[in-house]
Amino acid sequence: MLNSDYTRQFNVNFSFIFLFFFYLSSLPIMQGASVSFLAPAITLFSLQKWQCPYTKALSLNTTLPDIGSDFHRKIWQLRLREFQGCLMVGSLIQIFIGFSGLMEVFLSFVGPLTIMPTITLIGLSLFEVATDYSAGQWYIALLTTALICIFSQYMKNIDVPCFLYKKGGGCSKIPIALFKMFPVLLAVCISWILCYILTITDVFPKEKGKWGHAARTDLYSDVLYKSAWFRFPYPGQWGVPRVSATGVLGIFAGVFASIIESVGDYYACARMSGAPPPPIHAINRGTINTICTGA
Repeated sequence: MLNSDYTRQFNVNFSFIFLFFFYLSSLPIMQGASVSFLAPAITLFSLQKWQCPYTKALSLNTTLPDIGSDFHRKIWQLRLREFQGCLMVGSLIQIFIGFSGLMEVFLSFVGPLTIMPTITLIGLSLFEVATDYSAGQWYIALLTTALICIFSQYMKNIDVPCFLYKKGGGCSKIPIALFKMFPVLLAVCISWILCYILTITDVFPKEKGKWGHAARTDLYSDVLYKSAWFRFPYPGQWGVPRVSATGVLGIFAGVFASIIESVGDYYACARMSGAPPPPIHAINRGTINTICTGA
């Protein structure tokens, strides 16, 4: 039940992020939510007052109400209200930095020696999460990693022919650098198709707890049927947001790391696409646009 809620929320948020950056942002990049906020979130929920009572119940061999009950729903909604309120305050700080033009001052201190360690540390902070998910089926995880490396490094110069029909001009062939543009997407799709084949042939075990069961594609298929076609997320949907000094200070660290990460993304994307470096006003606009994903 809990995983279904998270998956449904991810699908809705990703749809809004995609529509916003595709239609409203003129920056040559599409970004989702920054992973720099995961470390503060994990730290916040690791505090004694926010630790999950269901995890404690497993170690103490005690019984709690069923997952999905009103008691269980109250527990996770209270934690989401706390994090949502702190995230809103952090978003206001980031919006203020974009509106005030302080990015011009920050850029005088932000360079390759600042951006590279920041992005590296953000990725390393999620290493434990990646290993936990990969442990469900290491062969599939290694296959996906290998495909990403092959597509992005060794097949990036291979063009895939695409035929375009023009009125009065017939069909014309246009080369598309498919492996260079979508290495991650192609690798994930190929790995998912393989997992689907191994699922319907019962190569992956149906018994929960056996190795390889986590790679089955039918584990959360009910989410597609239970999800609403349209759903609009809004502040306070789990109740009145709460704010704490501890949570806000943790979010501040994620905000500044996210700003540095975004600046590096903008310059890297401009260099790869052959465009000139983005001007200050474009970077300010990109910083302000985080209001659509921050709250």
